[in-house]
Amino acid sequence: MSLEYISIKNRAKTTLIEKKSRFIADAKNVISEEEARAFLSEIKSEYPDASHHTYAYVIGKQVPAARYSDDGEPHGTAGLPILDVLKNKGITDTIIVVTRYFGGTKLGAGGLVRAYSKSAADCMAAADVVKHIPGTIFSIETDYHNLGKIKNYIEKAGYGVEGEDYSSHVIIRTLVPDMETDSVKTKIADLTNATAVVIESAKKYIDTEV
Repeated sequence: MSLEYISIKNRAKTTLIEKKSRFIADAKNVISEEEARAFLSEIKSEYPDASHHTYAYVIGKQVPAARYSDDGEPHGTAGLPILDVLKNKGITDTIIVVTRYFGGTKLGAGGLVRAYSKSAADCMAAADVVKHIPGTIFSIETDYHNLGKIKNYIEKAGYGVEGEDYSSHVIIRTLVPDMETDSVKTKIADLTNATAVVIESAKKYIDTEV
């Protein structure tokens, strides 16, 4: 599994008024460029009479793909400032579309950069930003005698129980951050006098709030 990364969980929307121009920022979690383009089309359909639909997105973990568009605004005044907000926060798998309704007063290049930057930043502040940490599901097979000790340790450590199977023995499944797998194995061995069997199974990201 790849390294940890940061994205947003929910769709977010904010509105900024600057000299009678209205900037509506919409953000969404996307995992492909096709999803990003589909969201852009959705926003364009929602605001068909808008002056501009500028956007930026970053997709991918190891080598992210980044795209942006000024959509008719002066070069470098809209899409790039939006992209900078995503990059400065280290956010990936996310698109921000900022829709502008022109209010009749020109903002100038500097004013546009500030407006689009603030609009994108406000939208990210309104979103649930999540850090995804690589983890491994442990299947721990133990006897009933050691069950309570293992469950107590897992819950106090904050890992939580993913599932349990009961027969002549018990199998407890828990999700452990990859950076802590060795220490968890050692602790389980200590608690059970090395009688419990720990099997690493599926990989899964652990979501934590930023």
